Amino acid sequence: TMHLIEHGHQRIACVCGPAAWISSQRLTSGYVKAHAAAGMAVDDSLRVSVDDHTLEAGMMAARRLLELDEPPTAIMCAGDVVALGIIHELPQAELGVPEDIAVIGYGDIPFAAVSVPALSTIRLPAADLGRRAVEVLRMAIDAGTTQPPVTVPTSLVLRRSCGCSPDLIEERRV
Repeated sequence: TMHLIEHGHQRIACVCGPAAWISSQRLTSGYVKAHAAAGMAVDDSLRVSVDDHTLEAGMMAARRLLELDEPPTAIMCAGDVVALGIIHELPQAELGVPEDIAVIGYGDIPFAAVSVPALSTIRLPAADLGRRAVEVLRMAIDAGTTQPPVTVPTSLVLRRSCGCSPDLIEERRV
């Protein structure tokens, strides 16, 4: 969200999974905190929950956001597949990425780098996350208690879909 704000976006949509998911809660929390840090109000009409992380969910979210009287100029997504669905849907409304709407995903799946345009995303080290999850599960079983959620460091991978020029494309730790 901060990267999109740095690009000058004032109407940033947040597309996440169900509110009960911890990942959705954290994404929404970061979205709200970034707006507050920038002195911007959050427009609740720009928050869309999807039931799953599919192309169809992304396409539906894009259509819903484009129906608004003031559509977003940028969209951040809880998953790369949802973001790719959004990127697929925007040309149907004669909108370009990133010329009209910037898009950022989450996960850095292999298709993110080869989509057109290449998808800017938050890189989630899935193997590290899996190892940590197994460690926490073992501790929970051994101790007979619940453990805190698993977290791993992530990084922002800048590609074309957020509007960065090719010479600025890089990876940043977030």
